[in-house]
Amino acid sequence: YLKSFLKPDQRVLKVFTKCDKLNQSEKAKLKNSFKDAILISNLNKMGLDDLEHEVIKQTLGL
Repeated sequence: YLKSFLKPDQRVLKVFTKCDKLNQSEKAKLKNSFKDAILISNLNKMGLDDLEHEVIKQTLGL
């Protein structure tokens, strides 16, 4: 559905929140199903640096 709105130079960034509630097995399954997804947790600050890096990379090409 989202792809119908995207311009040719845009892409969807998959971010899953609340990942502190998942065990290691559940996180692995999620990453296996969505290889380019970023898993984050604000509670324990997991993945926030990865998200920041990916946003900068996708928007500025750095």
